[in-house]
Amino acid sequence: HDKVEEVSFIIHRYGMEVSSCEDLDYEICDIRLQKIKPNVVSGWQCQEETAVYSTTGYDVKGTKTAVASTKEKTFTVVEAESGKAVYTGEVSTVQVFHGKFQVLDFSQSEKEGTYKLVMGAFESQPFKISSDIFTTTVRKIINFLFGERCGCPVPGKHGTCHQDVVARHRDVSIVYAGGWHDAADVSQESVQTCETADALMSVARAIKAENPILAARLLEEAEWGADLILRTRFGDGYRVSGAGMRRWTDNFMGNFDDVEARVSNNSFVNFTMAACEADLYDGFRDFDGALAWKCLDAAKEDFAFAYEHFSKNGIETYEMMEHAHGSALSQYYAAALYGASLLYRYTKDTQYIEKIHEFSDSLILCQENGEGDLPMKGFFYRDEAHSQIMHSAHQCREHLFAAALTAACEALPDSPRKGEWENALKLYAGYLKDLMKYNAPYGMIPAGIYEMREIHDKEAFRRVHEDRVVYEEEVDNYIQQLKNGIPLGKDCYMKAFPVWFSFRGNSGVLLSMGKSATIMGRYFGDEELMQIGREQLYWTLGKNPFGQSLIYGEGHRYGQMYTALLGETVGELTVGVETKANLDEPYWPPANIATYREVWTTPPTRWLWIAADIM
Repeated sequence: HDKVEEVSFIIHRYGMEVSSCEDLDYEICDIRLQKIKPNVVSGWQCQEETAVYSTTGYDVKGTKTAVASTKEKTFTVVEAESGKAVYTGEVSTVQVFHGKFQVLDFSQSEKEGTYKLVMGAFESQPFKISSDIFTTTVRKIINFLFGERCGCPVPGKHGTCHQDVVARHRDVSIVYAGGWHDAADVSQESVQTCETADALMSVARAIKAENPILAARLLEEAEWGADLILRTRFGDGYRVSGAGMRRWTDNFMGNFDDVEARVSNNSFVNFTMAACEADLYDGFRDFDGALAWKCLDAAKEDFAFAYEHFSKNGIETYEMMEHAHGSALSQYYAAALYGASLLYRYTKDTQYIEKIHEFSDSLILCQENGEGDLPMKGFFYRDEAHSQIMHSAHQCREHLFAAALTAACEALPDSPRKGEWENALKLYAGYLKDLMKYNAPYGMIPAGIYEMREIHDKEAFRRVHEDRVVYEEEVDNYIQQLKNGIPLGKDCYMKAFPVWFSFRGNSGVLLSMGKSATIMGRYFGDEELMQIGREQLYWTLGKNPFGQSLIYGEGHRYGQMYTALLGETVGELTVGVETKANLDEPYWPPANIATYREVWTTPPTRWLWIAADIM
């Protein structure tokens, strides 16, 4: 930055919605250069003589730790207002895979209140210890999602938008405006809107007894998404799947800025939709009975469409721009098992029992049970052939494995097959627990185990990396990224971050894996698994090497994010921390660009799903 020769201001032409006009006026003033102390932007070590912690605070339950880089021997937890010391502990030093770190453990502090950490000259910002610590974050995420509403005027953000985005199928057309824009570029994808509605409903269901007002607000927002997914079904397995816009449109049909939405009949999407719709039925039935009935009716239809289509075609051909279309065969099995289990639970229709058995058998065949010679077990492969371990690089639905098997156990608690399903869950839970030591003392769950031979599977590469990169150009980078991980033997490597190229940022990945942990933690009553889920939330709230909250307006030291068309919005959560080049360590530069600092609805959706299990 000491070599800056020019400062420029560039405005993209992002179209015009109803609350704007043809001219944009900007007033640029008070430009100055500042000399600052640079923050850490790369690596696992935080800034010297500081500690990084969850800047919002900690749940009363579970362990409470901060990570430090210090020579101090003791630390103190003090009341934020009075300065009174409530706990003094030793600063412990640990030697782990990523180096030597200091750890401040104040798990014994269980009294609710507002506190600071004091360590030598370092004094943290105030944070809370509370039994409802995540409530304020949930409120802010709702605020962000409201700002992302499509087709709805949002005060201070945009007017009614995208009324000229049209989907056509056979002899009918649908205006595709509704739900939530899937990212800062105001595009739209139906499966993400459906999952977001389910996540909002899940939190409402969890807190309705203790906080009925917030629960009602969550359900109101969830209804906005449910409305879109129900009215964009064509009734024959086809549905509006998405639209890539990256601009506002003027709402007039027939002129230059119209957008044609995508329409598809994809069995994975319909299985996923069926599961979410069935879950929405359960959440809505005491809030809006008619809507709940319609969600269950749609779930039954969508499951039938998906089953018929999948039986004939198997795994679908990948289509550009459709994120869910890169899903692995094992994820098809999981989505189908999840949907069948929920549908049996809510309808008691015995046809779904056969489907539960069919898809659970297939899914279990995709799991590494330890009979091979790999250094780890319990994870899932992309299919029964075990040729490619299941990985995600950007979007992630790893939680489907735990959700599906748990739902099967709950739907058929007296089934003789329940032992098989629970054994698969225990294997998977053991894998997640094993992962946690590799990124210690941070709680960020690693991306998982990789095999070097996976690079030879071009089809899997194309699906995981969504056709945005050229396989032949990235083979060497792929190999180098694996070698920069932790060698496990047997030509296997542990990766802290995914192998990735054009799309980097791991919030969606770690939060989906954290949801897997809390699903199983609730089912088995396993506190260690619940803590894995909490740690993923703590990472997003500042317990990372940069000491920054990744949620704008929440906690402390949150930075600017790439919001493109909406402007900064309280509650937005970035795609996540990336890596530099082929390294396997955290990288968080201040440049405000996509994708790592871009805001998507996927990370907050997974955040809410974890919170629903913890709150």
